Amino acid sequence: MGEAKMRLSGLAGTRYSRDDSHVWGDFFTMRLNSELVLRSMRLYPGGASSLHQHHPEELVLVTEGSVIFDIGRSAEDLDVLRLDEGEVIHVPSDAIHRVRAVDSSKVPARILEFKVGEPLDGRYEIIRLEEAVAGQDPSDEEDVESPIP
Repeated sequence: MGEAKMRLSGLAGTRYSRDDSHVWGDFFTMRLNSELVLRSMRLYPGGASSLHQHHPEELVLVTEGSVIFDIGRSAEDLDVLRLDEGEVIHVPSDAIHRVRAVDSSKVPARILEFKVGEPLDGRYEIIRLEEAVAGQDPSDEEDVESPIP
């Protein structure tokens, strides 16, 4: 039986960056190697990412709270899944998807997104089918630090 391995080179010197330009939440990004990117994301209460698709595939783990994940091969036929803390979903390449905060949530949900196949420069085409929904940013009164060690 073969052994699957992935080399995570140079993590000690790896830098991460914060992106708070989205209305639905914010995230920290860390490139682990030439094929794998890790994002630690906060989804603000009431927020939802755009309904979109892109080529890199994703593995998403809910680390705090609960989210609703819409996913499918067409915008007219989406599966709607509730994911609670500790649950994982695989987003195949080019799948149409979005993540939404659970309506009753008063605090941000947190997810880890492992994105496979993102180009080194971070640029790839994202096709947005519906706009994102703004959430209530709880960090207006607090300083947010990276949850990535």
